[in-house]
Amino acid sequence: VPVLIVHGTADTSVPMDRYSIISHREQITAEDVEYFLCGEPQQDGHTSLLFDADGTANDELMEQVCRFLTEHVK
Repeated sequence: VPVLIVHGTADTSVPMDRYSIISHREQITAEDVEYFLCGEPQQDGHTSLLFDADGTANDELMEQVCRFLTEHVK
């Protein structure tokens, strides 16, 4: 089953290097797993992945999700 794992590089709720799924990336051997790291300032945290404080959408994330769905959902 294809999986897209998304994580913010500045997420303090689920730190990338400790509790996140992405921190176990080396142990994930499935070929259909893709990763997208959100590192854009103001859209790189736990709750700011979709929208930043002023409500601006994270267009890069939406593009990745749409691409992933278009590729894998038929």
